[in-house]
Amino acid sequence: MKNSNKLGCITIIIILIVILTRRSACGHANSHQHSGEIYDVEITKIQSKDGDFILKGKTDAPDGSKILAQGTYDKEENEASATDDDNYAKVKDHKFTCS
Repeated sequence: MKNSNKLGCITIIIILIVILTRRSACGHANSHQHSGEIYDVEITKIQSKDGDFILKGKTDAPDGSKILAQGTYDKEENEASATDDDNYAKVKDHKFTCS
């Protein structure tokens, strides 16, 4: 075989290995799917700090669940689409604090 044919075969084999490895990794990703459940929430305390509301409450949601509080002043806007993933409050011991 010529050197160019060997190089072409090696390149194709490497590309196939990379593709197969990526597909395998995607199939075994450690991701959690949303169960689609809505949990009851009880607001236990409302306070204001520097013009922002701080809500504290209890919920039946499991630990690590994300909480998003949205006002009713603009129902046309989806608040979740404008919020970074880091800004969600998370449930811990069935309690949460949102600001």
